[in-house]
Amino acid sequence: MPDTGVISLPGDLSTNEIVSASVGFPWYCIYTEPRDEYRVFNGLPEIGIRGYLARGLYPQQRYGRTEHIIRPLFPRYVLASFDLADDAWGKIRDLRGSRGLLRAPSGLPQKARHGEVERLQALGRAGDGVICEGLPGMAPIQPGDIAPGTVVQPTDGAWVNWTGVCQWSEAHRLGVLMTIFGAPREVVVDRAKVRVVG
Repeated sequence: MPDTGVISLPGDLSTNEIVSASVGFPWYCIYTEPRDEYRVFNGLPEIGIRGYLARGLYPQQRYGRTEHIIRPLFPRYVLASFDLADDAWGKIRDLRGSRGLLRAPSGLPQKARHGEVERLQALGRAGDGVICEGLPGMAPIQPGDIAPGTVVQPTDGAWVNWTGVCQWSEAHRLGVLMTIFGAPREVVVDRAKVRVVG
């Protein structure tokens, strides 16, 4: 089978319990309807596919105090591991809430780079696999230290541990060019929540 290319993922995610036929197979990315990540993730075992839903712990102000909530780390994306030779993956587009798989130019599902999903899983805390924000050893840099062309890495939020190149900067925000799911995309990040890596 021809190589379908790769997608680049950042930086635990809960992995559903169906492991039988999918262990050792590549990971692929499913695009979902808004707020349907859990619905798609929970539907994967029903069609015999192993899934992984990256979730993060986020602070939220509520009634004058800070609470921490768990929500998808990559809104509208769920990861799935399967064998392309098995026809079961064709049922993914029929899952309620699924918009289908991200595709390579060949039309086949786009593979994640080897080891990247496992790297995300290793970041998760024991028990529930949630990735906690603000990983140790990453201090915010001071404003004024980031110029276009500087290589930076967010220390908080959905893009934590991804690396990108600063495209523009303002008083409180940066435009950072990153390779996301195999394509260059510009994301806006909080200037105080990045560190310079090169």
